[in-house]
Amino acid sequence: WVHQSRIISILQRSSHAYYHFLAECLPKVFLALQDFQEHADSVLLLDTSFGNTWSVELLELLGLPKDRCLVRSPGKLYFGDVVHLPSPTPLHRGYPTLLIKLRKLLLIGALGSDHERMKGEEKGTGGDVKNIVFIMRKPSNNQHSHQYSACLQTGGCKVREIVNAEEVMAGIRKTFSSYHLVPFDSTGMSCREQVRVFASAHVVIGTHGAGLTNVMFAPSGARVIEFLPFLLLQSSVTTIFWHVSTAVGMQHVTFLIPPESMVPDDATSLHNFRVPVENLLLHLGKLLQ
Repeated sequence: WVHQSRIISILQRSSHAYYHFLAECLPKVFLALQDFQEHADSVLLLDTSFGNTWSVELLELLGLPKDRCLVRSPGKLYFGDVVHLPSPTPLHRGYPTLLIKLRKLLLIGALGSDHERMKGEEKGTGGDVKNIVFIMRKPSNNQHSHQYSACLQTGGCKVREIVNAEEVMAGIRKTFSSYHLVPFDSTGMSCREQVRVFASAHVVIGTHGAGLTNVMFAPSGARVIEFLPFLLLQSSVTTIFWHVSTAVGMQHVTFLIPPESMVPDDATSLHNFRVPVENLLLHLGKLLQ
């Protein structure tokens, strides 16, 4: 067992995962922030399972020191003289008001010394350069790839990777030459670096997955295109990135991936797929008008 004088728990279902921590757990810090600041003995109880490094990094961007983070260990019991348990955030639907407050503080934490970029964010622009951020979803940067070790050993992990990504990006570069295409691969990137990439985005394009949570750092008014495999259409997670995008003032469009575009081999909602390039370019053109 572990005893602390004051514990503030931000644990809830799937709180080790990037989307759930950033959109559902981290906003709850605001509910207990005053107590945390007034009592030097308060600690935040959080989950960093499966190689999670982002939870502590994001708390540090908010100005909350690492030495006041209490990382949960399986099999241990935690109790305190005072324990705060903020109400759980509804699964797959963050609170817009808290998301907006969180977004502002994280942007300040990541861009605070970059006054020009902060001014651009306040005006709803990503700067003079028009960036299209294209999210590269790969086994190497997927937070759940540990669950598919068997796939990795037999020739590839299915994580909704875009198998014709290079063809898609070439089409975007050729058709929208006035924009700068920025391939985004989170492998090895700090949370600060990720925030800075998305803070300069005019358009964000990516597959339904944790990386799309970063759209909350794009300037207000940015456009978001989410590739959604048809097999996820009836899932409870279908609209989670619509909620995040619209909460912070962005235009979100769902680009449905039909079953025939999924890579064969008993395709599931996690399997890789091809993007119909001409269809995407048509939709992107309309979105940019």
